[in-house]
Amino acid sequence: MLPIVRVIFARWYGFYYAVPFLRETMDRISSSLASKLRFNFGDRIHKDVLAAYRPRFLLRLYEFENSDVCRQIREVMSVLDLDYICYPCPREQGRWRCEAQQKGGKCDLPLLVDPNTDSIVHTSDIIPYLWETYGPLCGELDVTVVEAKT
Repeated sequence: MLPIVRVIFARWYGFYYAVPFLRETMDRISSSLASKLRFNFGDRIHKDVLAAYRPRFLLRLYEFENSDVCRQIREVMSVLDLDYICYPCPREQGRWRCEAQQKGGKCDLPLLVDPNTDSIVHTSDIIPYLWETYGPLCGELDVTVVEAKT
């Protein structure tokens, strides 16, 4: 059964990449659908981000394309208007995946290397780290009084 599935998949995969119109259309549809399901979160810069601390050196993100967490990290970096270098790390052992494993100590992707603060941040800690370090508040406490009595 498994060899038949492999043959069918290989034929579809070859056909998918052999017909440019099909590939471009499917890529456009899947990307648009993913963005709409996230309510176009990464299409605007936060209104107070220009007053925030800007990193001097480029951030380095080791990630793979089809991960939901990686997509959320890329969206947050867009909202915060951060410049970064993206190192794609496919599932096979490639040069960037080996480099990420050497820097992070384990092969746990996504991995953010911040040369500005000399920190290496793993998976679920990246988004809070970006908001705390480069967000509009940058460590300040925002307090709003909703109702007050004498």
